Amino acid sequence: MQPLITLQFISALFKTINADPLPYFTTIPLRGAITSLFSLSENRIFVQSLSNYLVHLELFEFSLFKDFTFDTLIHKSSFFMFVMHDGQSVLSDQLGNPVSETMGNSCALSYLRAGKYNWQFSAGDHKMILLTFRDDYYIRKLNEVPQFKPLADVYQSPTVSYLTLPHCTIAKSIFNLIKKQLTKKQSVKNTKSLKADVEISLIIENILSKYQNSLIAKQYDTNSINKQKIAQITRFIHQNYTDEVVDDLVELANKFNMSRSSFIRLIKKEFQMSPNEYILKLKMTKAMVRLTTTSKLVKEIATELGYPDPLYFSRVFKKYHKITPREVDRICP
Repeated sequence: MQPLITLQFISALFKTINADPLPYFTTIPLRGAITSLFSLSENRIFVQSLSNYLVHLELFEFSLFKDFTFDTLIHKSSFFMFVMHDGQSVLSDQLGNPVSETMGNSCALSYLRAGKYNWQFSAGDHKMILLTFRDDYYIRKLNEVPQFKPLADVYQSPTVSYLTLPHCTIAKSIFNLIKKQLTKKQSVKNTKSLKADVEISLIIENILSKYQNSLIAKQYDTNSINKQKIAQITRFIHQNYTDEVVDDLVELANKFNMSRSSFIRLIKKEFQMSPNEYILKLKMTKAMVRLTTTSKLVKEIATELGYPDPLYFSRVFKKYHKITPREVDRICP
């Protein structure tokens, strides 16, 4: 199987590494892997790749002098698993919406549609495994495993572009499994006992089973879950801030399977303000931008922002900005 995700390195020095010096570059030298070394200024990325008929496995080892963002291209919509041993990364769409945030000792399954993404890694050392699954194989797994069903719903949806299941704290055990079964230290006897393709398939089944059991046991990375929840909430608010639904906190919280009190607590923790204050800030910021950059009338802007009464809109605007919309109009004609 071919890789479906490409990190687009600009002005990178590229080398293919032979098997013998691998221990100088990695503590997990995979048997039979295609290996590559990328050097970008003071940053270094070492990649090992293995494939069989069901999955493409890539082991990334980053040594980054500073935070780094890679332009990332997904060639074909598919199912992926991100396994982060050390470090932290955030995969975002072209609008900047977080798709998957992976932290140390966490892993998660995702469905991502083809397209361009941005993949940001923090400064420091990172070890990450990326698994790309063949569609028909993973769809069969979706039908067998109830915990994976949300990905099936997204796969069949024409409007949803991506979904990441909860992150679970099993990455280090997955790395230990890979190191034990696929490194060059494996004995010759065991190497000959199973063909490479079958061996990789058994390991992948083991990894998916570990992840399924972690979902059942709710061994979640709560920090990653909260980050994903915040990303979903803010994306929804930014897309629907003019609708009445954002003014009803009970209904808004229900959309994210949360109680009203938990919803308010999460927003306050993330933004140091209540949901109503966050929504008001969003509306008033957009109001000021439209007043200063367009020739629209105050009543038009009020209607666009969900205020049917322009006088009420003006009072809210003045209370927030300490200036009336008409005064802004005079300053920025």
